[in-house]
Amino acid sequence: MLRVAESPPAPSLADRRVRFLRVANRCWLALGFLGLIVWPIYPTETLFFTVLLGSTGLTFLLVEILIRKGRIRTAAVVFCVLSNQTLYALILLNHAVHGFHNLEANLTRVAGLAMMGLSIIFAGATIGPGAAFAFAGLNVVLLSAAVLFVDTRLGPKISIPFFWAVLAVSVWLYEKHVKEAVDGLQAARDTLERAVDERTRELRLAKEDVEDSNKELEAFAYSAAHDLKAPLRRIDGLASLLEEDTAGQLKPGSASLLAVLRKESGRMTRLIEDLLNLSRVSRAPLRRTSVDLSTLAGEIAKELASRDPSRRVEWAIAPGLRVDADPGLTRILLENLLGNAWKFTAKTEAPRIELGWWDGFFVRDNGAGFDMASVDRLFRPFERLHADADFAGSGIGLTIVHRIVQRHGGSVRAEGEVGHGAKITFTL
Repeated sequence: MLRVAESPPAPSLADRRVRFLRVANRCWLALGFLGLIVWPIYPTETLFFTVLLGSTGLTFLLVEILIRKGRIRTAAVVFCVLSNQTLYALILLNHAVHGFHNLEANLTRVAGLAMMGLSIIFAGATIGPGAAFAFAGLNVVLLSAAVLFVDTRLGPKISIPFFWAVLAVSVWLYEKHVKEAVDGLQAARDTLERAVDERTRELRLAKEDVEDSNKELEAFAYSAAHDLKAPLRRIDGLASLLEEDTAGQLKPGSASLLAVLRKESGRMTRLIEDLLNLSRVSRAPLRRTSVDLSTLAGEIAKELASRDPSRRVEWAIAPGLRVDADPGLTRILLENLLGNAWKFTAKTEAPRIELGWWDGFFVRDNGAGFDMASVDRLFRPFERLHADADFAGSGIGLTIVHRIVQRHGGSVRAEGEVGHGAKITFTL
C-alpha cells in the first residue's frame, strides 16, 4: 500500500504566541533571580529587591497555571499587566526612597520607564497587535499620573511617550506582517497537502488497477497453461506411440520430422510448466520462517549432480547462511539460480559454483556469463541472452527469481562478463 510520510504540522500563530509567552515569563523570573544575586552589592535596597523577586515569582506561577489550564489570552494579559505594574511600582519606590539626589537612582528610574516599553512588546506578541497600543496608552496614563500627583520632575514628558508610541507602531506592523506570513504559509501548506492527498489517491487507485490487471493476467496465464498441458501431453504420447510402431519403417526425413515434433512438444510442455510455476510463485501465500540456505543449497547441488553424474563441478557453499523467508519459495529461488549456474557452466573446463554472502546473498559461477549491456533484459519473461542451441531454456527462471525476491520485499541484481561467468546477488 502506498504511504506518504507525514510532515509535522506547521506552528500556528496561537502556538507561536504561547511559546513566546513561556519564554518571556521565564526571562521575567530570571530577572527576579538576577536581582537576588545583585542584592548583596546594594544591601540598602532590600525593599526594592523583595518587591522585584516576589512579583516575578508570583507572575511566573500565575501565568504557568493559566497556560496549563488552556487560558492563554488571560495568561498573556496577566503577564503584561503584572510585569508593567511591577516596573511602575519600582519607579515610584525608587523616587520615594532616593528622590532626585542620587544620580544612579535617577538613571535607574529612566531605565525603568524604558523597560515599561517591554509590556508593549509582550502585549503585541502574546495578545495581539492592537494590545500594543492599549499598553502604550496605559503607560502614558501612568506616567502622567506620576507627574501630576507624585512629582512633576518624574518626566521626561515627551521623549518616553514618543518612544512608547513608536514601539507600539513597530510591534503592530511586525505582528501584522507575521500574521499575514503565517496565514500565507498555512494556506500554501493546505494547498500542498490537498495536492499530495489527491496525488496519493490517484497513485493508490492506479496501483490497485495495475494489481487487478496483473491478477487477471496471471489467472488467464494459469488457466491457459493448465488447459494446454493435456493436449500437449496427448500429442507427445501419440507421437511416441507412432515412433515406436513405425520404427525402421519411416523414411529418414519423416523420422526426423517426428523427432522434431516430439522435441518441440516437450519444449512447449516445459515452457508451460515454467509459466505455471511463475503463476504459483505469484499466488502462493507467503509464510516466513528461518531457512538454512547452506543446507538447502547442498541438497539442490546433490540433485543436480545426480541428473548428470558424468559432470565434475566444484561447489563452494558458505556454511551457516540463514534467512527469514518462505521455505518453499526460497527452494524454488535457489533451484533456479543454482540450476542456471549448473547449465551455463556445462561448457567450462573447470566449472565452479559458489553460494555466499557479501552485501547480500550471491550465487556466482565461472560459466558463459553475459554482456552487461543486456542486463536490463535478464529478469524479463521470455528474454534470453543465449541461443537455444547453446543453452536450452524458456527464459522464465530469472523472472521467477525476481518475483520471489519482490514478494519478500528484497532486491536482486546481476553482474557478468562474457566468458567469465555471472553473479546474482539478492536479499530477502
